Amino acid sequence: MTVKEKYSQLPETLTPDEARGHFLELLAIPLPKTEEAIDDHVEAMSKVADRQWHTYTVLDARTRDKLDAWVSTVWNRHALKRARLLIGIIARVGLVRSMRFLQQELRKDLHPLVRIETMEAIKEFGATVGDPYSGMRGGGSQA
Repeated sequence: MTVKEKYSQLPETLTPDEARGHFLELLAIPLPKTEEAIDDHVEAMSKVADRQWHTYTVLDARTRDKLDAWVSTVWNRHALKRARLLIGIIARVGLVRSMRFLQQELRKDLHPLVRIETMEAIKEFGATVGDPYSGMRGGGSQA
């Protein structure tokens, strides 16, 4: 069973501790050698991020730090599917450093569609990425 298959079979709901455990398990796996295998790894991480978001609990800082470091190692500025998955992970988990990383990537040679996707993500999540649940609180700022 591949990593992608294993994590596609996760239950719809996890506890925050279960989600954290799955993140740490995936982070402990050595980075695959092929682009296809890396894509599978990113898809698996995306499945866990989705389950994490549905816990309605912000992931602990230490695990977020590890995920931030991981994002920059798997980022491929020419791979739209991977960019979309990583942006979803960043938004659902609240990866502030990774959002800054994306902003810096805009200064580089990106595939045009990756650039558009990145710019849209920064516009949508840039200011609130640290709180993945900010959109659920309703409009208006607090004074």
